[in-house]
Amino acid sequence: MTSHRITRRLFVSAALAAGSAPWFAWADTPEWPDERRIPPFVIHADFAIQSLPQFEGELAGLKQDLATFLTLPERLSEVHVYLFGSASTYREYVTRYFPGVPQRRALFIQANDVPMVFAHRSPHMLTDLRHECCHALVHQSHNDLPLWLDEGIAEYFEAPRANRMSRGDYLPQVIQEAKLGEITPLTTLERLRSVDEMGDRQYRHCWAWVHFLRHGPNGAQQALAQYLSAQRQHPQTPVSYFLRGQFVDADAECRRYLMSLNAT
Repeated sequence: MTSHRITRRLFVSAALAAGSAPWFAWADTPEWPDERRIPPFVIHADFAIQSLPQFEGELAGLKQDLATFLTLPERLSEVHVYLFGSASTYREYVTRYFPGVPQRRALFIQANDVPMVFAHRSPHMLTDLRHECCHALVHQSHNDLPLWLDEGIAEYFEAPRANRMSRGDYLPQVIQEAKLGEITPLTTLERLRSVDEMGDRQYRHCWAWVHFLRHGPNGAQQALAQYLSAQRQHPQTPVSYFLRGQFVDADAECRRYLMSLNAT
């Protein structure tokens, strides 16, 4: 599910594109039929939010779950979430206030220092919201994460909580690729600079490496903790540097871990 991606590398251009639009024109519009707060999220919808089953619990749970992975600030900035009942209304709104922004099914845009997520109703809406809201929260605590890790974390948390470790659209193929020695080396992923370089394979392998770092052997989890601790002072030091302190061959360890997983 990569058709809706827009990452931090485009947030800046999105904000610039929005620069000519006055803030009040698209953030403080008082005409939203339904609005509510699920801290740190402020929801604005042009339809009844109660028609979305599990919506509020999903957003509240996302913050709690992400806090077990990253250290989030005690006080998070409000994230404004704009929901549209139709794709056409969504596209018209985004095009009006953010001309030049790529058309995606959902967007995270940072403008005037305010994080915002835009999405429209579809069968993928909750997945889209988990992914983009994850970006919005991660951006507040670690805004210099490398592309592969930023996307890998969002890929991990976009799945429902019960399916994150074993999401059926990724895990069986990842296990097979690990058996064939086809998991992308981490140093290769670390060289990614743009989503234009990423396809389904890259997103899948970013997810696989995050899976390894979060649930794999103690050495992998320790390397991730060391990286996150050092990241603010040394943002250019890659995760692979810390993995080398734990494993002779981190790529082989990752493949071995993935092969040990059960796809059912």
